[in-house]
Amino acid sequence: MAGKIRTSLLFFLLLLATFVIIALLYAVKNSVINSTPDTNVINIQEESKTYEAVSVNEESLFYKIEGSYPQFYEGSVEFNKEIEGLITQVISEFKDESEGNYKAMREISPGDYPSEYPQTPFPFEVSFDVVYEGEDYISVLLRAGGYIGGAHGYHNIYSFNFDKTNRKDVSLEDIFGPGTDFAQFLSDYTREKLISKFTELTQLQGGIPPIDSIEFGTEPVASNFNIFTFDSKNIYIHFPEYAVAAYAYGEQVVEIPKTDIQEALTGNTYR
Repeated sequence: MAGKIRTSLLFFLLLLATFVIIALLYAVKNSVINSTPDTNVINIQEESKTYEAVSVNEESLFYKIEGSYPQFYEGSVEFNKEIEGLITQVISEFKDESEGNYKAMREISPGDYPSEYPQTPFPFEVSFDVVYEGEDYISVLLRAGGYIGGAHGYHNIYSFNFDKTNRKDVSLEDIFGPGTDFAQFLSDYTREKLISKFTELTQLQGGIPPIDSIEFGTEPVASNFNIFTFDSKNIYIHFPEYAVAAYAYGEQVVEIPKTDIQEALTGNTYR
Protein backbone atom coordinates (compact mmCIF):
# COMPACT_ATOMS: atom_id res chain seq x y z
CA MET A 1 0.00 0.00 0.00
CA ALA A 2 2.82 2.37 0.94
CA GLY A 3 4.55 1.55 -2.33
CA LYS A 4 1.46 2.52 -4.31
CA ILE A 5 1.26 5.84 -2.46
CA ARG A 6 4.91 6.58 -3.16
CA THR A 7 4.43 5.76 -6.85
CA SER A 8 1.37 8.01 -7.09
CA LEU A 9 3.18 10.82 -5.30
CA LEU A 10 6.20 10.50 -7.62
CA PHE A 11 3.91 10.54 -10.65
CA PHE A 12 2.16 13.64 -9.33
CA LEU A 13 5.47 15.45 -8.71
CA LEU A 14 6.70 14.62 -12.20
CA LEU A 15 3.44 15.85 -13.69
CA LEU A 16 3.66 19.07 -11.67
CA ALA A 17 7.27 19.65 -12.74
CA THR A 18 6.27 19.18 -16.37
CA PHE A 19 3.52 21.80 -16.06
CA VAL A 20 5.95 24.24 -14.37
CA ILE A 21 8.53 23.82 -17.15
CA ILE A 22 5.90 24.34 -19.85
CA ALA A 23 4.60 27.45 -18.08
CA LEU A 24 8.11 28.90 -17.80
CA LEU A 25 8.87 28.26 -21.47
CA TYR A 26 5.61 29.92 -22.50
CA ALA A 27 6.33 32.94 -20.32
CA VAL A 28 9.81 33.38 -21.82
CA LYS A 29 8.48 33.05 -25.38
CA ASN A 30 5.66 35.49 -24.68
CA SER A 31 8.00 38.05 -23.17
CA VAL A 32 10.28 37.90 -26.23
CA ILE A 33 7.39 38.29 -28.66
CA ASN A 34 5.80 41.15 -26.75
CA SER A 35 8.98 42.91 -25.68
CA THR A 36 9.04 46.67 -26.30
CA PRO A 37 11.22 47.59 -29.32
CA ASP A 38 14.02 50.14 -29.09
CA THR A 39 11.94 53.13 -30.10
CA ASN A 40 14.96 55.42 -30.12
CA VAL A 41 16.63 53.40 -32.88
CA ILE A 42 13.42 53.26 -34.90
CA ASN A 43 12.91 57.01 -34.61
CA ILE A 44 16.47 57.73 -35.72
CA GLN A 45 16.03 55.52 -38.78
CA GLU A 46 12.77 57.21 -39.72
CA GLU A 47 14.16 60.68 -39.26
CA SER A 48 17.24 59.91 -41.38
CA LYS A 49 15.14 58.88 -44.37
CA THR A 50 14.93 62.03 -46.48
CA TYR A 51 13.52 60.57 -49.69
CA GLU A 52 11.31 57.85 -51.06
CA ALA A 53 12.89 55.39 -53.48
CA VAL A 54 10.29 54.84 -56.19
CA SER A 55 10.59 51.40 -57.81
CA VAL A 56 10.51 50.96 -61.58
CA ASN A 57 9.89 47.33 -62.44
CA GLU A 58 8.37 46.35 -65.76
CA GLU A 59 8.83 43.39 -68.03
CA SER A 60 7.68 42.31 -71.49
CA LEU A 61 8.85 39.88 -74.15
CA PHE A 62 11.20 42.59 -75.43
CA TYR A 63 12.56 44.20 -72.27
CA LYS A 64 13.05 43.99 -68.51
CA ILE A 65 13.24 47.25 -66.57
CA GLU A 66 14.22 47.48 -62.90
CA GLY A 67 15.64 49.85 -60.34
CA SER A 68 14.47 52.97 -58.51
CA TYR A 69 14.73 56.76 -58.43
CA PRO A 70 14.38 59.23 -55.52
CA GLN A 71 11.60 61.63 -54.60
CA PHE A 72 12.79 64.01 -51.89
CA TYR A 73 10.56 64.99 -48.98
CA GLU A 74 12.15 68.45 -48.79
CA GLY A 75 12.47 68.98 -52.54
CA SER A 76 9.96 71.11 -54.37
CA VAL A 77 7.17 69.56 -56.43
CA GLU A 78 8.89 70.86 -59.57
CA PHE A 79 12.26 69.38 -58.57
CA ASN A 80 10.78 65.94 -57.94
CA LYS A 81 8.84 66.12 -61.20
CA GLU A 82 12.07 66.88 -63.06
CA ILE A 83 13.56 63.64 -61.77
CA GLU A 84 10.40 61.64 -62.38
CA GLY A 85 9.99 63.13 -65.84
CA LEU A 86 13.52 62.24 -66.86
CA ILE A 87 13.13 58.63 -65.76
CA THR A 88 9.78 58.35 -67.53
CA GLN A 89 11.35 59.71 -70.71
CA VAL A 90 14.42 57.45 -70.77
CA ILE A 91 12.33 54.38 -70.00
CA SER A 92 9.90 55.23 -72.80
CA GLU A 93 12.79 55.69 -75.22
CA PHE A 94 14.33 52.38 -74.18
CA LYS A 95 11.06 50.53 -74.71
CA ASP A 96 10.72 51.89 -78.23
CA GLU A 97 14.36 51.27 -79.08
CA SER A 98 14.48 47.73 -77.68
CA GLU A 99 11.53 46.60 -79.77
CA GLY A 100 12.54 48.60 -82.84
CA ASN A 101 16.16 47.43 -82.76
CA TYR A 102 15.27 43.78 -82.41
CA LYS A 103 12.84 43.92 -85.33
CA ALA A 104 15.49 45.68 -87.42
CA MET A 105 18.08 43.03 -86.56
CA ARG A 106 15.64 40.30 -87.62
CA GLU A 107 15.06 42.00 -90.95
CA ILE A 108 18.80 42.37 -91.59
CA SER A 109 19.78 38.90 -90.38
CA PRO A 110 16.73 36.64 -89.98
CA GLY A 111 18.91 33.55 -89.66
CA ASP A 112 20.57 34.91 -86.53
CA TYR A 113 17.27 36.00 -84.99
CA PRO A 114 14.68 33.32 -85.89
CA SER A 115 12.36 34.10 -82.97
CA GLU A 116 9.83 36.92 -83.03
CA TYR A 117 11.17 37.99 -79.64
CA PRO A 118 14.69 38.07 -78.18
CA GLN A 119 15.76 34.94 -76.30
CA THR A 120 16.32 37.10 -73.25
CA PRO A 121 14.49 40.43 -72.76
CA PHE A 122 16.76 43.45 -73.18
CA PRO A 123 17.77 44.74 -69.71
CA PHE A 124 17.46 48.31 -68.46
CA GLU A 125 18.42 49.56 -65.00
CA VAL A 126 17.83 52.79 -63.11
CA SER A 127 19.86 53.69 -60.01
CA PHE A 128 20.87 56.78 -58.05
CA ASP A 129 23.41 58.12 -55.59
CA VAL A 130 22.48 60.88 -53.16
CA VAL A 131 25.83 62.69 -53.11
CA TYR A 132 24.65 65.21 -50.54
CA GLU A 133 21.58 66.28 -48.64
CA GLY A 134 21.79 68.75 -45.82
CA GLU A 135 19.62 71.53 -44.49
CA ASP A 136 20.60 73.69 -47.46
CA TYR A 137 21.03 71.57 -50.60
CA ILE A 138 20.25 68.31 -52.36
CA SER A 139 22.69 66.87 -54.88
CA VAL A 140 21.93 63.57 -56.59
CA LEU A 141 23.37 61.58 -59.49
CA LEU A 142 21.10 59.28 -61.53
CA ARG A 143 22.23 56.44 -63.76
CA ALA A 144 20.11 54.82 -66.44
CA GLY A 145 21.29 52.36 -69.01
CA GLY A 146 20.71 49.08 -70.72
CA TYR A 147 21.33 46.90 -73.73
CA ILE A 148 19.46 46.97 -77.02
CA GLY A 149 21.76 44.84 -79.16
CA GLY A 150 25.24 45.38 -80.48
CA ALA A 151 28.68 44.95 -78.98
CA HIS A 152 27.82 46.34 -75.55
CA GLY A 153 25.28 48.23 -73.52
CA TYR A 154 25.14 51.91 -72.67
CA HIS A 155 25.13 53.87 -69.42
CA ASN A 156 23.90 57.45 -69.12
CA ILE A 157 24.29 59.76 -66.13
CA TYR A 158 22.25 62.76 -65.03
CA SER A 159 22.64 65.18 -62.13
CA PHE A 160 20.04 67.15 -60.17
CA ASN A 161 20.93 69.84 -57.67
CA PHE A 162 18.47 71.78 -55.52
CA ASP A 163 18.69 74.81 -53.25
CA LYS A 164 16.25 74.21 -50.38
CA THR A 165 16.43 77.78 -49.10
CA ASN A 166 15.65 79.51 -52.39
CA ARG A 167 13.54 76.62 -53.70
CA LYS A 168 15.29 76.39 -57.05
CA ASP A 169 17.73 74.31 -59.06
CA VAL A 170 21.45 75.00 -58.54
CA SER A 171 23.44 75.92 -61.65
CA LEU A 172 27.18 76.20 -62.22
CA GLU A 173 26.73 79.97 -62.22
CA ASP A 174 25.35 79.67 -58.68
CA ILE A 175 28.35 77.56 -57.70
CA PHE A 176 30.99 79.91 -59.12
CA GLY A 177 29.17 83.24 -58.97
CA PRO A 178 27.65 85.51 -61.64
CA GLY A 179 30.10 86.70 -64.28
CA THR A 180 32.72 84.09 -63.44
CA ASP A 181 34.29 82.32 -66.42
CA PHE A 182 33.63 78.95 -64.84
CA ALA A 183 33.82 77.11 -68.18
CA GLN A 184 37.44 78.15 -68.65
CA PHE A 185 38.29 77.31 -65.05
CA LEU A 186 36.68 73.86 -65.32
CA SER A 187 38.30 73.26 -68.68
CA ASP A 188 41.78 73.96 -67.35
CA TYR A 189 41.25 72.06 -64.12
CA THR A 190 39.59 68.91 -65.45
CA ARG A 191 41.89 68.68 -68.48
CA GLU A 192 44.99 68.75 -66.30
CA LYS A 193 43.59 66.14 -63.90
CA LEU A 194 42.39 63.79 -66.63
CA ILE A 195 45.60 63.97 -68.68
CA SER A 196 47.61 63.26 -65.55
CA LYS A 197 45.34 60.33 -64.64
CA PHE A 198 45.39 58.73 -68.09
CA THR A 199 49.11 59.30 -68.57
CA GLU A 200 49.79 57.41 -65.36
CA LEU A 201 47.25 54.73 -66.27
CA THR A 202 48.65 54.08 -69.73
CA GLN A 203 52.19 54.00 -68.40
CA LEU A 204 51.14 51.14 -66.13
CA GLN A 205 49.03 49.31 -68.70
CA GLY A 206 50.75 50.29 -71.92
CA GLY A 207 49.28 52.32 -74.73
CA ILE A 208 48.84 56.03 -75.40
CA PRO A 209 46.75 58.42 -73.27
CA PRO A 210 43.68 59.74 -75.14
CA ILE A 211 44.90 63.34 -75.16
CA ASP A 212 42.82 64.39 -78.17
CA SER A 213 39.60 63.01 -76.65
CA ILE A 214 40.30 64.65 -73.32
CA GLU A 215 41.02 68.03 -74.91
CA PHE A 216 37.87 67.82 -77.02
CA GLY A 217 35.67 66.76 -74.07
CA THR A 218 37.03 69.48 -71.80
CA GLU A 219 36.81 72.43 -74.18
CA PRO A 220 35.72 75.59 -72.30
CA VAL A 221 32.05 75.19 -73.17
CA ALA A 222 29.54 75.17 -70.30
CA SER A 223 27.64 72.17 -71.71
CA ASN A 224 30.75 69.98 -71.27
CA PHE A 225 30.40 70.35 -67.51
CA ASN A 226 26.64 70.34 -66.99
CA ILE A 227 26.68 66.98 -65.19
CA PHE A 228 27.92 67.94 -61.74
CA THR A 229 27.25 67.17 -58.10
CA PHE A 230 28.62 68.57 -54.87
CA ASP A 231 28.83 68.16 -51.14
CA SER A 232 30.02 70.47 -48.38
CA LYS A 233 33.69 70.13 -49.37
CA ASN A 234 33.93 69.26 -53.05
CA ILE A 235 32.41 69.73 -56.47
CA TYR A 236 32.37 66.70 -58.78
CA ILE A 237 32.37 67.06 -62.55
CA HIS A 238 31.04 63.91 -64.20
CA PHE A 239 31.89 62.88 -67.75
CA PRO A 240 29.74 60.14 -69.30
CA GLU A 241 31.02 57.35 -71.54
CA TYR A 242 32.82 58.59 -74.65
CA ALA A 243 32.95 62.20 -73.41
CA VAL A 244 36.70 62.24 -72.72
CA ALA A 245 37.84 58.68 -73.49
CA ALA A 246 36.83 55.44 -75.16
CA TYR A 247 33.90 53.33 -73.93
CA ALA A 248 36.22 50.85 -72.24
CA TYR A 249 37.31 53.52 -69.75
CA GLY A 250 33.73 54.18 -68.69
CA GLU A 251 32.45 57.20 -66.81
CA GLN A 252 35.00 59.68 -65.48
CA VAL A 253 34.72 62.05 -62.54
CA VAL A 254 36.99 64.88 -61.44
CA GLU A 255 36.84 65.98 -57.81
CA ILE A 256 37.46 69.67 -57.21
CA PRO A 257 38.02 70.66 -53.57
CA LYS A 258 36.18 73.82 -52.69
CA THR A 259 39.43 75.35 -51.51
CA ASP A 260 40.83 75.12 -55.05
CA ILE A 261 38.15 77.45 -56.40
CA GLN A 262 37.73 79.73 -53.40
CA GLU A 263 38.91 82.78 -55.34
CA ALA A 264 36.21 82.20 -57.96
CA LEU A 265 33.47 81.79 -55.37
CA THR A 266 32.21 85.37 -55.29
CA GLY A 267 28.54 86.19 -54.95
CA ASN A 268 27.61 82.56 -55.07
CA THR A 269 24.99 80.61 -53.14
CA TYR A 270 27.17 77.57 -52.53
CA ARG A 271 29.18 78.08 -49.36
